[in-house]
Amino acid sequence: MDSFTDVFARIHGKFFPDNPTLGHFVIVSVGVVLVGLLLYFFSSWGADKYAGQKAETNVEKRLDAIERELGDLNAGSRLDVKFDATVTPGPESRRRTAIIAVLRNKYLLLNQDTSLPNNALPPLVWMNDQLGILKESWKLGAGSRIDNPLFEDVQP
Repeated sequence: MDSFTDVFARIHGKFFPDNPTLGHFVIVSVGVVLVGLLLYFFSSWGADKYAGQKAETNVEKRLDAIERELGDLNAGSRLDVKFDATVTPGPESRRRTAIIAVLRNKYLLLNQDTSLPNNALPPLVWMNDQLGILKESWKLGAGSRIDNPLFEDVQP
């Protein structure tokens, strides 16, 4: 069995008999290019795998942030305050509007293949189900939009 140096000498002598320096340069260059290609392949393969994991983690983090924000908004509700749509919007109206905006963001995050016009809300059934999960004492009425929500009190 020939050693590596014997094989190298045979290749070098066969292809570069007159210029040994050029032979060394070509062999080292080919080696460097092969190593570079291997590194590129493995790094791009790992980057694709990492990007998929990172996107999943990003969605989970955003959902967690939405859930925390909904919890904070829900904690701010006062059951002794009656909502009156005829008066200037007060803290309860602003809280409800904020909940609607956060729920809209949650819907868009969970349904990334869906797009909604700027003033449109997700399906009312979904929105009202989410409000029920939050144990809100109100729901959205038909014809509600993000800029004009129609609040309806839920009868116990």
